[in-house]
Amino acid sequence: MAAERPRRIHLAMSVGRPAGQLWRRKNSRIEEAFSLPLLSEVARAAEDAKFDALFRADNLRLDPSRVRASGPPHYLEPMVVLSALTARTEHIGLIGTASTTFNAPYTLARQFATLDHISGGRAGWNMVTSTVGEENYGDQPLPSKAVRYARAREFVDVAIGLWESWAPDAMVFDREAGVFADEARIRPIRHRGEHFSVDGPLNIHRPPQGRPVLVQAGRSDEGRDFAATYADVVFAAADNVSSAQAFYADMKNRARRKGRDPESLKILLGTHVVLGATEAEASALEREWVEGIDVGKAIAYLQTVVSPHLRLAELPLDEPIPLTLLEEAEALREEQYQRGAAWLRTHHGQTVRQLVIKHRQNSLHLGFTGTPEKVAAELAELFHERAADGFVLSHSHLPEGLELLTQGVAQALRRAGLFRNDYDGPTLKHHLGIA
Repeated sequence: MAAERPRRIHLAMSVGRPAGQLWRRKNSRIEEAFSLPLLSEVARAAEDAKFDALFRADNLRLDPSRVRASGPPHYLEPMVVLSALTARTEHIGLIGTASTTFNAPYTLARQFATLDHISGGRAGWNMVTSTVGEENYGDQPLPSKAVRYARAREFVDVAIGLWESWAPDAMVFDREAGVFADEARIRPIRHRGEHFSVDGPLNIHRPPQGRPVLVQAGRSDEGRDFAATYADVVFAAADNVSSAQAFYADMKNRARRKGRDPESLKILLGTHVVLGATEAEASALEREWVEGIDVGKAIAYLQTVVSPHLRLAELPLDEPIPLTLLEEAEALREEQYQRGAAWLRTHHGQTVRQLVIKHRQNSLHLGFTGTPEKVAAELAELFHERAADGFVLSHSHLPEGLELLTQGVAQALRRAGLFRNDYDGPTLKHHLGIA
């Protein structure tokens, strides 16, 4: 009987702009933020380091008031960017975000099938149920969370049906008999549901992976159930170890209750890292980041996250947030503010200034500052403590931060025997070790 392969860390790179105010550094290359040469350079560095995947986030709205201080938004359209990167990479996975709220399943099924084909089986779809952006898509009020997730479940069922509408052996390519494909192995799906009516079949044959890797990032009960049902990968967010461990255990248990092998569901924890060649250099970079934060604007933004009803701007900057305000936040029932209220509770006792700086640095994610060896050791500890199967990382600054991440951190994990020396196969599913 073959020995079970030991667990190893999975790494994805979030492709965006430099962190916080580090775009202001003289050599930040911020002018190239939207250029394909720079994006390709980042992608190839991650691939040379044997990262599992690149990840492109997305946002369907823009707040102009944030652009002045924060630098350019990093929301180039994911499918266009990833399609361009297929020609500049050979092995690394390509995960893009697309909404089930503002799209049609036939369109997205075609797009991700195309990406999977032209990349040779490296496509992944981060499935999101949008909570913002309705003003740009007809200006109708967003449906409730329950309706959005009901739509999402039907959306994914339709997409999977379309990807599977071509049998694996439907393509014949029999030149002598003149048979390109066996039409009996191509079937319409004839879906009629509450939200969609789709006949099919898809006009693209079965993707190389069968279906692209499915990724999900919701933390609500509805989101967790959705992920346990459909996802191959969950992007997790936590700003302390205990909450990361609790989320990890809950998702594995949910997968088990769905009849799945819990190890087939990979939990990748979002992290923000600031790397330096020395501890002093890393600390200096973090100070540079913090000193560039406009506290007034940061308070205004944090208030939109935890609730516009809270009066953060009226509180003394260097005094702890009153317990009554936390209770007021927790009493709110608007779904988009529940996570922010819980975040406030976990940081009870900190001042307004401390809170807004922490939020601007790491949002609601874990953050690490130090040398590659130190950060790698902290990531390894989280991995061993079953807080994550891997991590979604981003370079804090260019060009040094990218090299310290892809060479320093990845190499330190490799020396510890926790990260691959080379890719195991051609597809993203191979990289993730999923069937």
